[in-house]
Amino acid sequence: MTNDVIECIAFFVENRPSIQIREIQNKLLDTGVCTLETCPTKSSICRALRNDLLLTRKKIRPVAKESQTLNVETSFDDYINFISTTNSFNLHFFDESSFLKNTCNRKYGYSLYGHEAIEIQRFASDATLTLNLLHSRTGIDYFNLVEGASNSLHLLNFFSDVFNHGLYGAPILSPGDIVIMDNCRFHHARLIQNNLEYLFANNGVTLIYQPPYHPELNTCEYCFKLIKDGIKRENNFYEYHMELAIADSVLNSVNQSLSERIFQHCGYIR
Repeated sequence: MTNDVIECIAFFVENRPSIQIREIQNKLLDTGVCTLETCPTKSSICRALRNDLLLTRKKIRPVAKESQTLNVETSFDDYINFISTTNSFNLHFFDESSFLKNTCNRKYGYSLYGHEAIEIQRFASDATLTLNLLHSRTGIDYFNLVEGASNSLHLLNFFSDVFNHGLYGAPILSPGDIVIMDNCRFHHARLIQNNLEYLFANNGVTLIYQPPYHPELNTCEYCFKLIKDGIKRENNFYEYHMELAIADSVLNSVNQSLSERIFQHCGYIR
């Protein structure tokens, strides 16, 4: 295989990492780089990818094409510029995550040949609980659980509770704090957004939205992973006391030390 062919293969793969070997052969023929007689075999292309280009095939992390638009990039730049001027101790992140009630149900069992395996299980439906979470550099600020999917009314009630409750006599959110949430559609519902902004302004707290297509900027995403990992270690507890198991994992899976590391990973601590 010539260097020109290898360079073309590298170009095809760089432009589309998911390209198949057969597609590479077709492109070499379509572009006139090779003829039917000189077109490399599939095994030759595999060797070139592995030995000459040092490439391996792995799972793709897709990036939405919409995230590459000028508006999204400008929104991201504005967010970074704003965050860079703030104190990380004033940042509080909000997000929601669903927990299936049948997560702990076992999927396999024994039965006679030709007979279906049937077992009476708790929560055989796909009913869910939603965890609403407020997280900061010091740990979990506040959380609650709601039946089913969350909506704009749950969001408003959550922050009403946040402003009406304190932690060890101190307010959860103080004047000068900043709450950051994602661009979920119901977060922007006209009536709810107006009420939220009024509620926040009344308490001297700023509400901003993270740029679209950048969930990695929300620290709650990493908290949810830790919380769900904690639940898996207490499967029996989760099966019979789902709400308590989630609450227990929230309180014990995310501490200040882990929160500091999450903030550092997200770039909020320099």
